[in-house]
Amino acid sequence: MVRVQISLGTPQKVTLNHVSRDKPSCGKVPVLSQSIGRNSGKWVAFKYVYPEKVANTPNLDIGGYPGGNGKGRLVELCKTIFTNPCVSPATQKESNDGFNASWEMTVLLYYDEPTSNELPEGKIKNATGGEDIRIEKKGIDATVADRNYSLLFLSNNPNGVVKLSGTGINGEDRRFSVLTTSKVMADEAKHLGFASNDLEAKVYVNEINNLIKNRSEVAKWLAHIIVKHDIVHMDVLPPLHGKDYHERFGDQKTAQDVAFDKVLPVFIKNGLLPYEMLKHAVVAITGYENLTDKTLKQNWKRYLEKNKIAFEFHDSNNRVYIDYHYNGQDETRVLKSIYRLANDSRIEFDLASLLKKKPGNIKNLKNFLDTLSADQYTVVDE
Repeated sequence: MVRVQISLGTPQKVTLNHVSRDKPSCGKVPVLSQSIGRNSGKWVAFKYVYPEKVANTPNLDIGGYPGGNGKGRLVELCKTIFTNPCVSPATQKESNDGFNASWEMTVLLYYDEPTSNELPEGKIKNATGGEDIRIEKKGIDATVADRNYSLLFLSNNPNGVVKLSGTGINGEDRRFSVLTTSKVMADEAKHLGFASNDLEAKVYVNEINNLIKNRSEVAKWLAHIIVKHDIVHMDVLPPLHGKDYHERFGDQKTAQDVAFDKVLPVFIKNGLLPYEMLKHAVVAITGYENLTDKTLKQNWKRYLEKNKIAFEFHDSNNRVYIDYHYNGQDETRVLKSIYRLANDSRIEFDLASLLKKKPGNIKNLKNFLDTLSADQYTVVDE
């Protein structure tokens, strides 16, 4: 038991002399965080204790189907904790260089079922990339203020609304945490034994809706979370990455991402990858033949950098000799474009690592390479 003082709103203060680390004083609010995700309470508590640590607080993307799982109630809970003026809805106009005076005093900006037009990647990056924000007020000159807000994205989309880069806590995705909601609050109330039938569950959920507006009860729950996770001694809240993150990143992958995932082991195994092989492989997997060389090379480069693969690219100004090998046959060719692993001097490329064909199907390797096209093979699954 510890002594904690929680101040929700002004001027009300709730002093709790004894707070349990193991069990909250109020019984219903935990059902809300259980439904949304256990880590949501930790996120709210860290934001309460350290509202100014925006660089150390990941923004939260909560998505999932069906509805009724408490995403809207989480916003109401935050309004009780931070007060209504400090929890503001974000709009497309504000995100796209419109007047954003309300952002200056905001602790939490939330997007409710945003469209793709509301979340241009560059604008979201600018809104979350620093510790200050340019404030545009109508009729007066723009000013710069401290950025105390974090972003909260709410949707019924299981894939969320933020495009993940797959770089985890060490890259761009350190700015975002993802929670997937798949539990309906009423069902969760029955599962936890708080209700025995649908009617009781409905009544119970309605009680939660009223409870999250009760400052005294919310203060008890918040104090419990702060003590439970030792928030006051937590300098940084790492992105809450886990199963939800990995599943959502996989679901968000494009066909080209999937193709790159298949080709990467081939590149690693051989130490080199001719560009012509990369292009044929991507076309074979995706079925999309209208790939421009410029776009494909840019995307492959970003993919390798994201996966921390040190590589070198040799273009037409630095031609190299490569020995293609397949089932005892060898064919030396001069290539204009080739990718190499950094500091790797191998010059052989084993077609068997890329082609899903039985040895002997290629009787003349030279003729095969001269007429190579994407429809002649599929990429081997590692």
